[in-house]
Amino acid sequence: MNQTISALLDAIDSAPHCRVYPPSGLPYTREGTTLPDDVRRFYERYGGCMLFEGSQNPIAVSSPRSFASSNLEVLGREYAEDISDSWHIVAREH
Repeated sequence: MNQTISALLDAIDSAPHCRVYPPSGLPYTREGTTLPDDVRRFYERYGGCMLFEGSQNPIAVSSPRSFASSNLEVLGREYAEDISDSWHIVAREH
């Protein structure tokens, strides 16, 4: 399925088991890194969301404040020399 980010966001808006939160700014990223365009567009429209609410496996898409470096979350430190240094955790099972 090849949808644009706008179509995907529209689907989230109309899905019965999805709850969206009002925009609350863009996530912080370290100097030298930028948000991918689709991620930036998501956070311009929402402050996070809850997907599949009421199911056995709901997913919470992070608010800008809880947008986290994957290396810090998973490995406990930054690895500036590794490609994963620019990766972020944007959702968690709730």
